[in-house]
Amino acid sequence: MVTSLRDAVPHVLAAITWSALETCRSKSSSANIRNATTPKQIRTMAESAGWKIMEEHFMVPHAEQRDGYQEVTMLRKKRVDDALEAVDGDAKKSMLQGLRDTVEMAVNRLDGGENKVRNMDVWVATFSKLEVV
Repeated sequence: MVTSLRDAVPHVLAAITWSALETCRSKSSSANIRNATTPKQIRTMAESAGWKIMEEHFMVPHAEQRDGYQEVTMLRKKRVDDALEAVDGDAKKSMLQGLRDTVEMAVNRLDGGENKVRNMDVWVATFSKLEVV
């Protein structure tokens, strides 16, 4: 949910948008991103389940990895408009449309547009199970 590359900003925004869209749906879907969980949230859940973080860092994915491009492309297609129709409440629809517009603006700022979208950074962590005494 973070990036060190300007070209990956649209991917971060798309992940947030997809997550928000999925939480507003009345029924679950098979979308790739259904809940964009942050490292802090994962760490908290792991610790509450008896795991301790041993090591963590962020990695910048290779340019050939195209998940960010795919997430942004899917978000910009009409089927998201169809999904928005199923969302209850004007405030939710407005919020989701605003998020989608933000992705669009971020893409438009890239030299080369959508085709230049990179993947957000990847959080890598090693956990160890806490021993119960």
